[in-house]
Amino acid sequence: MLETADGSLVYGLPKWRDIRGGVKIGFHNKHLTDIDLDGPRPPVRREEADELWHAFNPSLPGLARAARGMSCVYTMTPDECFIIDHSSEIDNVVFASACSGHGFKFAPAIGEALAQMAVNGRSAIDLEAFSLARF
Repeated sequence: MLETADGSLVYGLPKWRDIRGGVKIGFHNKHLTDIDLDGPRPPVRREEADELWHAFNPSLPGLARAARGMSCVYTMTPDECFIIDHSSEIDNVVFASACSGHGFKFAPAIGEALAQMAVNGRSAIDLEAFSLARF
């Protein structure tokens, strides 16, 4: 992850899906829009692709211009934090949701907390900040 001069966050992942020798790069907190999940994804605008390339180019000077682009869909909570909680409707169900685009970095810890909740009824750490009840 890199932070740009205007405070935007950009991220990169190597060898994304079927892109041979390519990378996936994107903005985390910029150019966000609500979409119809049953409709087509919005296209990536050329200005956005150029802005992203300029953000990454100083760190990856060999990065070629985008061969193709596609918009990414991920769920976000209003506060951009996780939801980690017990179901209020079904006993013995725990869940984590809406990791707001950065959950992959915390997946091992979230998984451990969920396992503790499922086995012991609660996590060894205080997860109140991640409760669904905060909304």
